[in-house]
Parts: sequence; C-alpha cells; structure tokens
Amino acid sequence: MKIRPWGRLNWILPKMGVKDWHVIACSSCEERSVALVEWMRLTNQNIQSSALFCIENPLSDAWKFAKPLRDESFQKLFSWLNGANCHVVETSLLDSPRLASIDAVDKLRSGSVVLDITTFPKRYFLYILHLLMLNKSVENLLVTYSKALSYPELALCADSLPPSPFPGYVRIDSKKTIDFLLVWAIRH
Repeated sequence: MKIRPWGRLNWILPKMGVKDWHVIACSSCEERSVALVEWMRLTNQNIQSSALFCIENPLSDAWKFAKPLRDESFQKLFSWLNGANCHVVETSLLDSPRLASIDAVDKLRSGSVVLDITTFPKRYFLYILHLLMLNKSVENLLVTYSKALSYPELALCADSLPPSPFPGYVRIDSKKTIDFLLVWAIRH
C-alpha cells in the first residue's frame, strides 16, 4: 500500500490530477456534513457520480430536533450532487452497514473516490473504506474530514448496540496484500 501525506483539500486535490470523482457522503444535522460537496461545487470539481447516505437515528427527544436539520442537509447535498447521478442510500443507524455499504460501492462510476467520513457513523465508514480498499477498480481514494465549528450540547443517540467487531474487520488475513494508494485530507 502506498500512502501519500495528508493535507488540506485545496492543496492535495489539484496535485492528484483527477478529472472525475465519485463522492460518498452522509447527510447529518451538522452543518459540516455539506462542507466537502459545497467546496467541490464552488471550486468546479467534477463529481461524476455519488452515493449519499441518509441514516435514520433511533427515536429520541434529541433526534426529533435533529431530524429536520438532517433532512435539510440531505436536500442540499442531493441537489449539489446532481440528483440523477446521485445514488441515495437510506438506512437506519441500527441496521447492518453491510448491504447499504456494498450497494454504495457497487455504484462507482469513477476509479477515483472521495469518501467523506465527516458525519458517517464509524461502523459505516470503516466498512465502506474496507470495501473500497479491496475494490480493484478504485485507483485513487481520498478520505476527507471536516472539523466542526461547534458541537451540539445533546447526544443525538445513545449506545444502542452492544460492542462488537466492525464489519469487514473481524479477522486479519496475513496472506492478503493490497497494492493501494490511500490519501487523507482535512477540510477546515
């Protein structure tokens, strides 16, 4: 595996020389969930296709407040991701990430992928990352994260599931080798 240094998105992206991207993102009640796609749109990056996750949290008082904000960010992302080229993945936080993640990765239309982990639950983005690293059609993988300006005071969800291994990471197979390029970028 080849690792390139991480850095700010506006520094790294032009150096990669990629013309068409497949973006995988997750809508959230936080403003930063739209930061990557908004930046790509404003800097005229070509998003050829995308997978947009819309994850439903278990019912709670906090979720009643957060859901309309998540829906608003979903609408922004969907419109910026060109609707027709945007594969929407609707799932629940408590569902297995396997089917939803496999479906999102199967919709790749470009060998260059931006995975925005900013507001993805860990069990989802780690499994998607695992699938992308095993996918031979992925030539460039850029993982991005946007820092929050502030955090909500209330937790949006409690620990609803017992601890368990992340899907795709149960065993390490020392016989497998992966020749892959992984790039991390942070959007401030």
